[in-house]
Order: sequence, then structure tokens, then C-alpha cells
Amino acid sequence: MKSMGKFKDIALLSLSLSLTTLISMNVVLPSHIADLGGDIALIGLVYSLRSVVRSIARLLSGLGSNFFGKKYLILVGLLVRALAFFTIFSATDILMVAIGMTIIACSEGLIEPVFLSSAADIFADTSMAATAFGIAFTIRRSPTVIAPTLTGYIADQMGAQNVFLIATLFAVIGFIISLKIEIKNVNANTGKISFRQVGGIVNKPFLMLLVASIFLFTAVSSMSPILSYWVVDELNYSYTILGMILTTGAFIGIFSRVYIGYLSDRIGHVNTLMLVGLVRLVSTLLLIFARDPVSIAFTRFLWSAVMAAPPRNALIASLCKRDSYALAYSIVGIAIDIGRILGPGIVGYIISLYGFNWGFITISMSLTAFILTLLILRRSLIGYVKD
Repeated sequence: MKSMGKFKDIALLSLSLSLTTLISMNVVLPSHIADLGGDIALIGLVYSLRSVVRSIARLLSGLGSNFFGKKYLILVGLLVRALAFFTIFSATDILMVAIGMTIIACSEGLIEPVFLSSAADIFADTSMAATAFGIAFTIRRSPTVIAPTLTGYIADQMGAQNVFLIATLFAVIGFIISLKIEIKNVNANTGKISFRQVGGIVNKPFLMLLVASIFLFTAVSSMSPILSYWVVDELNYSYTILGMILTTGAFIGIFSRVYIGYLSDRIGHVNTLMLVGLVRLVSTLLLIFARDPVSIAFTRFLWSAVMAAPPRNALIASLCKRDSYALAYSIVGIAIDIGRILGPGIVGYIISLYGFNWGFITISMSLTAFILTLLILRRSLIGYVKD
């Protein structure tokens, strides 16, 4: 019963964080930057800057969650997110947009390690850890089914800038809901900033997971803004069409977090992550030949049919000690952000020189490296036992 109460808190937290996902920034932000005078290379650099700041915030959250308290960091993160959306709404130049995205990154970095470590405290020792992570992520990401279409419609009817004003309102509502949530620290270091947590994450499989995460998110981070820019500015489709394309992926993504989690608990977390890499590799290569909305939507369906988060987060919990969870998730988050820093800038630059097809090929190469790294990780798990 006690665990069930904790799960309800995680479910409610997932719900409060889900409100801001009713707005899909990637639908409008790349073209909004372009309207302010930016090009595809600059869009990539702005996204990369966001990832640098997020990494710093993740580390502070991972090390300081015990000292400040998890609930406090979540509340601060949601207030910061509201400020960020309002900053982008008020922006009249690219600099202000970049500042707004930087503030959003602070919010993401503060919240994510706390959310994941709180979930791991409950799920890690169960036989269905990946499935449970999938359910929590499904609740949190459920609005993404309608978010792209809703965002595209709002942008077409009210203007892209007003999308961020509505996002501000959702962030404030999420903050109010989170005031009623009980999220407690469960380890012995509460009230302290402890660097002894580092010892709980130093092992070869964990280090290989960091490398794999960099490769995966080099691909993931570059795909989101570049696909939006490609559809609207290169292929000349409307925001609404873009929203419908992204909704295709978002719809299957809601279900995939649960069934991929279930599959991961059956065939192994590393094997499931390799499947994710393979399917997304095929999806990316198909974009080279896709030009109409239906074929582009099909590639998004494939991409989102396999989600990496449930097996990755369950794998982290299986590799690391309980009192190191917050730090472990923040360190993996930093590796993810390194990929996010590299991806948009590198792929955006390649596209500016050689065109979009070479950008898709570059993303495919990163996904191939992700799969190969996981093969090494799987071998390193032979005989591995968590202390």
C-alpha cells in the first residue's frame, strides 16, 4: 500500500509535468527563429546552446537534490519554465529567443533527474521496472498525441509567437498542481551534498551507456528541429500539416513507451535499446526518399514506434546504487546533452553546405555508432554484478 501511494505521487507529478507538453515547441520554434532572421545553421547553434545550460543544471540537480529537497527543485523548475516561455513570447530578436531557450534548459535540467530518481526509488527492485517507467512516461507524455496538431493550429490561427504565451499558462498550472504532491528523499544523505555518490556509478557498463547516449541524442536532437524546418521552409507545407505529421509519431509514441518497457523486461534492456537504434536508422534513411506528407508521417511513425527511455532508465537503475540514482540520471542526462550540443550544430552545418539528404545520412551514421556501442556494452555485462 505504501508503494502504491508513492506511485500515485509519481503519477500526479507526471501529470503536472505533462501540461507543458500540450505545446510542441519544435513545431514553431525553428521557423520562428528563421522569421527573426536566422538560418538553419543558426537554428542548430541555438539548440546546442540550450543543451550546454541544461547539462549544468542537471549536475546541480543531481548533486543537490538531497540538500535542497526534490519537491523544491521541481517547483523552482516549473516557475523557471513559465518565465522561459514568457521570455520567448516577448522576444523581438534571436538573442531573446536564445535566452528563453536557455532558461527552459535550466528548468529541464533541474526537474529531470529528480523525476527519474524518484521513479527509480519505487520501480528499481521490481521485475517490471522498464514497464513501470513506461507507464510513468506515458502519463507524462500523453498530451504529445495532440500537441503537434494543436500547436500547429494555434500558430496558424493566432501566430507562432502566441503559442509561447499559452505555454506560459500551462507551466503555471503545473506549478499549482505540484504544490500538492509529496515527493520525499529516501536515502541517508538527505540534507547533504555528497560526492560519495560518484562511487555508486563508476563501472564499465555505465560508462559505455554514456557513450551510447551521446550517439543516440546526436541523432535525436538534430532530427527534431531540422525535420520541422525541412517540412515548413523547404517543402513549403503549413504548420498544420507539420503538426499532423508529428502527431502520427506522437500517437504511437504514447503506446510504445508501455509495450517497449514490457518488451525490455522480457528480452533485456540492452537488446531493446539496440532495436530502437535499428528501427530509427531505417526511419531516417527513408526520409531521403520522402517528400509528401503521408510518406514523411510514416517515417515519424517508425521513429516513435520504439522509445529508448523505459529500457535506458531501467538499465541505469540496474547498474547503479540506490543512493546514487539522482547523480546517475543527471550524468546520463549530461551525456544526452552532449549529444544534443553536437547534433543540431553539426547536422545543421552539413545541411547548409550539402543539403538535407546529407543531413539525414549524418544522423544515420550516429545511430549506427549507437548500435555498435551497445554491442560493446552488452559484452561488458557478462559477469557484472552491482555491489
